[in-house]
Amino acid sequence: MTAEQQAQIDGFRVHLDVAGDLFVVSGQMFYGLIGSEPLASPEAMLGNDDREYVTIEFIRSEAPSFAANQRVTVGSDTLQILRVENNPSDVFTKYWAVKL
Repeated sequence: MTAEQQAQIDGFRVHLDVAGDLFVVSGQMFYGLIGSEPLASPEAMLGNDDREYVTIEFIRSEAPSFAANQRVTVGSDTLQILRVENNPSDVFTKYWAVKL
């Protein structure tokens, strides 16, 4: 791991301490960060789908293995995973989800 990657992870951990969200899946708990995303671009039309899209990020080595269409609970919200972004060169794993 490079010094830059370690700095990214250290910064992410600080952000988790301040604004992290607790995810519960099948009794297991994970901390990650939820970020809001704009509605889908016109190039990727989803019809009249106006649900709120979010991204969820975890440190790769600590990321749960959510699958597409899996439902996860965070607080009182239920999210459905739509896509997994798992780039081996990145220190984070990003999940795209929609609030149900």
